[in-house]
Amino acid sequence: EMEIIAVDDPSTGTSVSSYLPGPSQPGSLVEPQPSCSKDSAAVYPTSSVVVEAENYLLKKKIVDLEHELEHLKVRFSFNHIKGNDSLILLYTGLPNTTIFMA
Repeated sequence: EMEIIAVDDPSTGTSVSSYLPGPSQPGSLVEPQPSCSKDSAAVYPTSSVVVEAENYLLKKKIVDLEHELEHLKVRFSFNHIKGNDSLILLYTGLPNTTIFMA
């Protein structure tokens, strides 16, 4: 789900929009950013909205990379493949665990 944040910059008379994706999964550490209303648009200057959007995206990337790191920490070992004869064949060239262990 994408969230659009639009802010009017009073100094230039232009409107700036930022798109923020929602969290990648429920329970994620990154909280979705609230959308801005017309009243709150004047409170945040354009650069602040850009910084907030960048902050949000960087926090999300950190969480995603931490999940990937945890996945990659799992070491390859015989215990991971011993129950699957096709993997035994692939990695050892032997047809099954029994022959490998003989």
